[in-house]
Amino acid sequence: MDKNISGIIYSAVLIAFFGGIALLIKRKKPLSDMRREVARKIVHIGVSNWYFIYASCFTTWVYPVCVLLFMTVVNYFVELKTGSRRSWGTVYFPISILLMIALKEAGFGTTLCIGCGLLGMGYADGVSALVGMRFGKRKMFCSSRKSIIGSLCVFVITFAVLMIMGSFSTVWEVLLICFVTMLFEAYTPLGLDNITVPLVIYILCVVFMKTA
Repeated sequence: MDKNISGIIYSAVLIAFFGGIALLIKRKKPLSDMRREVARKIVHIGVSNWYFIYASCFTTWVYPVCVLLFMTVVNYFVELKTGSRRSWGTVYFPISILLMIALKEAGFGTTLCIGCGLLGMGYADGVSALVGMRFGKRKMFCSSRKSIIGSLCVFVITFAVLMIMGSFSTVWEVLLICFVTMLFEAYTPLGLDNITVPLVIYILCVVFMKTA
């Protein structure tokens, strides 16, 4: 079977698997805010692993772009059905991947940079949101939404992702990327951090990563 077709099939399985888990969590009543957030972030974290499908299966940008456009449209209509408690992060996330792919195809960056941006956003934002909801009491300076402990979680998880994925000259470069990422995640308004954070990680990895 053609690798690109395999990539589409694997993508569908990945999305269906984590989407199914989220639906099972949401079906249990009463649906608390915490359970709703867990369901949303499971999708967030799980789908970020799509990077490995992208990196290993797709040989041209056309197929992954089609997958991401489909994800964007589906997520948009899903959010429309959620009533007043909408969160457009699931719509913004595939858009951010599209932008990273566009930068790569334009000659700015590599597939590995996409991995750092995608996995950094997926795991850091997903885990930090749950930690912040559970334990976050004190808010970041001038931020009514993000807790200090949640932002520290973004820093730590982004650091772990970059150290595993990338190759940098010094650890200070990684710490700088993590610090900037933490600030963008904490202070980007309107839920647009799902776009700004992966793009910031991507661009800074292009600048600092040895293989970029």
